[in-house]
Amino acid sequence: MQDEARATTGPLAPQTRSLTVLNACLSETLRLSPPAWAVPRFCLQDDEIAGYRIPAGVGVMVSPYVMHRHPEHWAQPETFDPGRFLTGERITAAYLPFGAGPRQCIGNHFALMEAAIVAGNVLREYQIIPQRSGPLEMLPSITLRAKYGAPVRVELY
Repeated sequence: MQDEARATTGPLAPQTRSLTVLNACLSETLRLSPPAWAVPRFCLQDDEIAGYRIPAGVGVMVSPYVMHRHPEHWAQPETFDPGRFLTGERITAAYLPFGAGPRQCIGNHFALMEAAIVAGNVLREYQIIPQRSGPLEMLPSITLRAKYGAPVRVELY
C-alpha cells in the first residue's frame, strides 16, 4: 500500500482508482468499522424476517456492523483481509458501509475518493506505526469510532 502510494507522481485525485491495494484496505476497514454501524428503518407493510412477524409501522434496525461479520457472507469475518476486495469478484450484498438502495449515502463516492487522496498523500511521505496491538475497543455512538482513539507514531521516510 505504501509502495503503491509512493509510486504515484503528481496530484492523487485523478489517480485514486489506480491505487488498488490502498482502496482494498479502505474497503476492508469500512467492512470491519462501518461508520454507520446501525441504521433505523420503519416497516412500510407487514413482513416476516427469519420467521418473525414484523407489523407495518414498527421500527427495525439494520446493522452493517453485524452483517459485515456474519460468517455466512464472509470467510474469516473477524480477520482484516484486504485481499477479499482484490479478487475481482462481486462483493456480496452483505457489504453496505454506506447503506444501500435509494437511501444509500449520497456522499459515498466522495468519501472514498477523499479517503484515498488523504491516505495516499500521507503514505507517500510518512510511515504510520501503530502503538498498540490487538483490536480496538469500539464506541457505538451515532457513528462508530475507537473508544480510546488509535494511537500511532508517525515517521518521515
